[in-house]
Amino acid sequence: METHVGNRRFSCPICPQTFSKNYEMKKHHRMLHASWSDLKKYPCEECGKNFIYKRALVVHLKIHTGEKPFTCDTCQKSFSTKGAMEKHKLIHTGQRSWICQICKKAFLVKGQLVAHMRSHTGEKAFSCSVCQKKLSTKFCLEIHMRIHTGEKPFTCDICQKSFSCKSNLSRHKKTHSMKAFSCDICQKKLSTKSTLAYHMNLHTTNEEGGI
Repeated sequence: METHVGNRRFSCPICPQTFSKNYEMKKHHRMLHASWSDLKKYPCEECGKNFIYKRALVVHLKIHTGEKPFTCDTCQKSFSTKGAMEKHKLIHTGQRSWICQICKKAFLVKGQLVAHMRSHTGEKAFSCSVCQKKLSTKFCLEIHMRIHTGEKPFTCDICQKSFSCKSNLSRHKKTHSMKAFSCDICQKKLSTKSTLAYHMNLHTTNEEGGI
């Protein structure tokens, strides 16, 4: 069967990229150029998060119900969607099929590669509707928006303190665990390298002040 490789008549209105099918062009536009206001079509009544598609909202609601019908047959971890489970299973196989043609870095999924490519191009296609700050990915925009909304969905199960992103929660939880960093001057134990550096600076400041 003969294929028409050059038949790419659907052009992105934002960038020079062209596509052979209209739905491919629209998908590209949503992934790379959609603004925050474009995403506010299907809001979750539980947490206020917005979605482009209704089916994405339906999947998201499983987070609130706790429903996780898909289980990894390797480690028995459960997931709310089949796609999330399939993405997780790549951790066990180590398969990284999506390779950056510029730096050769490999990724588990296409979305990671698309986001990575912006580190080479410098493109920041996602704009905050509140302060107009430009960000490179939808995920970064979502995290940034929590500054304006005050949303802190990640809660420490030990002290109940809440955080806007998971990395901040992980860093905080180290304060409850074993304090592995020791001060060479006073032998005080601290939980993170950054708090140790701050503590060591106090000694330096006191010495310079003659205290």
